[in-house]
Amino acid sequence: RVSLREAFAHSSNIGIARLITKNYKKNPELFVNRLYNFGLGDKSKIDLIGAPKPDIKFPSDQSWSGVSLPWMSYGYELRLTPLDILTFYNTVANNGYLVYPYLGDAFRRGSELISIPKDRISHTICSQSTIEKTQALLMGVVNRGTASKLSDLPFSISGKTGTAVKNYTNSSSNEAKSYQSSFVGFFPSENPKYSCIVL
Repeated sequence: RVSLREAFAHSSNIGIARLITKNYKKNPELFVNRLYNFGLGDKSKIDLIGAPKPDIKFPSDQSWSGVSLPWMSYGYELRLTPLDILTFYNTVANNGYLVYPYLGDAFRRGSELISIPKDRISHTICSQSTIEKTQALLMGVVNRGTASKLSDLPFSISGKTGTAVKNYTNSSSNEAKSYQSSFVGFFPSENPKYSCIVL
């Protein structure tokens, strides 16, 4: 038996999947709707052409199965870009207020400087209590979990490590599994100024 704090800090897929299955098995739509409430289903508003729309499976989809809910709870069976994930972490760092990414503040036309309009969000994605608990979980990953090597830095970091198998769908049994590792987070933890994602 482990606590949610320990399961999260040590990336226990089993612990997270059991928690989500216990609370959402009878109504998985609530779980998926929560992902959309977090803004994870929205196409990025970054000032680039061609940003893809996230792909989040819904229980009514033909491809939904008995493993969809637990797998989605730790990142499988949905497709988000690194920028989508970083935007979500920026929101957590910003106390629940969504922060859209932008590459520039303005562009120049001749001698004229034209500001790039930015969406201003006046509501949060969840309660302040939930944000504070989430921030504590992310600090725990660095302080005593899978990213503990980062705790030696001269500033505090909050974030989450991740590992994904890239070739689950390959039917060849002779091919070794291929992995993608990641870290996404923000710093300093107490008053975030910067965020990053590393794949």
